[in-house]
Amino acid sequence: NIKGRKKIILIGAGCGTPSVTFLAQKAREQNVAVDFVLATSSKEEIIFAKWLTDQGVKVYHRFQDNRFKHSWELVLDLINCHNYDGLYACGPELLLKKITDWSLEKNIFCQVSLERYMKCGLGICGSCCVDPLGICLCTEGTVMDSKLASQITEFGKYYRDASGAKIPFNS
Repeated sequence: NIKGRKKIILIGAGCGTPSVTFLAQKAREQNVAVDFVLATSSKEEIIFAKWLTDQGVKVYHRFQDNRFKHSWELVLDLINCHNYDGLYACGPELLLKKITDWSLEKNIFCQVSLERYMKCGLGICGSCCVDPLGICLCTEGTVMDSKLASQITEFGKYYRDASGAKIPFNS
């Protein structure tokens, strides 16, 4: 939700990048100032940079500054230097976990989009249900604020494969 926001920062990584580029476009249509961090593993994977710039979005990536080994470090540095009133991210869960924890610590509004294996899309099979809340992401939606995300005990710890088995992120 960007209603009432003046300056936001978006983080897009991997297949999550297109969804937050759409949010960037909608925010610019509402005259919201937007900074965007393209979180990629290599410089060759940077996409949408020109399109975002053409929309009036300030684009950052960790390859612009060799102080940052990880994109989340760049995000935290930018947030410390700017006055954002909203943070939105879609990408790998470990990145989202770091950003969520940090936003709660600093009391900055944050929304993240979680990814889970979805089978039925109707909330019947439970494959996308998150512990311990019991929320089925296929029906409730994958986008949530940092306060709700922090209540999910599996967030940043494990995911479930197609069989439903827990797979730790550190494996």
